[in-house]
Amino acid sequence: MDDKRRLKRWHLIYYLRVFDQENEALLGHIVDITTEGMRLVSEWPIPLDKAFQLWMEIPRETGESGKVYFQAHSLWTTEDVNPDFHVTGYRLVSPSSRVTLQIRRLIAEFKF
Repeated sequence: MDDKRRLKRWHLIYYLRVFDQENEALLGHIVDITTEGMRLVSEWPIPLDKAFQLWMEIPRETGESGKVYFQAHSLWTTEDVNPDFHVTGYRLVSPSSRVTLQIRRLIAEFKF
């Protein structure tokens, strides 16, 4: 896989949960994030080359608690260091300015 990432990936002090809008199921937890994509860890393999309608809950500490809805496309997946988990990379699909702003706030307030 070519590494075409333009932005630095940020780890957050929270492993924020990401849910599938279609069935409200937990898809995984954010490992790292940029305004263009994210890496999630999950308990099962995620189908590749698939568009997902997702949401994540923003921590209250940002001053704007609530859900942020977005679309992401699964690009790659691999087994985690712990073989009970899988890691998947996603590209955000045309994120709204609100989504981009929320991600920037998350990075500014919760990066480590």
